[in-house]
Amino acid sequence: VGRLFADNFERWTVEINKRLWNPFRPLMFWDPTLDDGNARSELWDAAASLLEKYRTTHTEAEMAADTGILAQLCRTPYGSEGDRIADTLTQLFAGQDTTGNALAWVLIELARHPYTMSELRAALEAENPGGRRCWTPEMLARVGYLDNVVQETLRLWPAAPIALVRHADRDVPLSNGMVIPQGSDVMMPAFLQHRVGIRNPDEWLPERWSGDQLPQLRKNQRPFGAGKRICVGKNLANLELSFATACLVQHFHLVLVSEPTPEHYITLKPKGGLLRFVPWSGEDEEHPHAPDWTGPYTFGSGSPTRAKIPWLQFPNINSPAGGNSPLHSQRGSGSGRMLRPNS
Repeated sequence: VGRLFADNFERWTVEINKRLWNPFRPLMFWDPTLDDGNARSELWDAAASLLEKYRTTHTEAEMAADTGILAQLCRTPYGSEGDRIADTLTQLFAGQDTTGNALAWVLIELARHPYTMSELRAALEAENPGGRRCWTPEMLARVGYLDNVVQETLRLWPAAPIALVRHADRDVPLSNGMVIPQGSDVMMPAFLQHRVGIRNPDEWLPERWSGDQLPQLRKNQRPFGAGKRICVGKNLANLELSFATACLVQHFHLVLVSEPTPEHYITLKPKGGLLRFVPWSGEDEEHPHAPDWTGPYTFGSGSPTRAKIPWLQFPNINSPAGGNSPLHSQRGSGSGRMLRPNS
């Protein structure tokens, strides 16, 4: 079933994408790559087979005690079996590679910013020295800097950057006097929304989640969508990202061997990115103890931000993270490195 799903999912999503760009594609009978619904039918049959196999291999008592997704799908009353199969397909599609891609972006950004990686490792060590205990959700929640790293990565590299689409079931007036008419399909790209109204939006800076821009960041942040159709895997994905990041950073130093190229096809992938995992010895002598501003999407010499904002200083009251940054409060305003425009 897994192999069948994987093959047909790719065929179906490619066909959907082609039809979005070419409404006449269903008429192109001469195209050998045209899929007239076979992939969708096979996916439907695969989901139905998955449900039936679960039912036949579990008793009612076992299903009642099972906390898994299939058990929940089988227990929940539906209007029809077709609705149950549709929900099963949703569970299979959702998160098929989004969490993996998001984790890859987290690790890439940490490798680009060794100073941040050292700060995160110190925060993790303070909560769980040496990673000797298995991380629990409660322990992870106490490491606020870890959540900053994850949320900043989801802001800059949302796994589904243009996937938030809604159908207007009524006229929706906007603040500028315009109206979205009933029946319209509205796309809200998270890739753009996450960059609205904040300073230096293209910079990866986890400290901003502890600064004065936090209300605007929370207002913008929609990596999992919003409303009653928000991603059902939001909490699981956040937990997986935090758990995996904590385990890897505590045991490895990350080195970026090959810079990725962002590639978007349904999800945002770091194409071509390559990391080397070096076992961490327990010391950070090789890691800088001042912010490292080199590399893409930082305040390095190639950053347009550096030329446009000569007063930029970090960590300081003028930092993009704002005056409430924990690094600012811990180290004082004089410890930052002043960045000036190139003369």
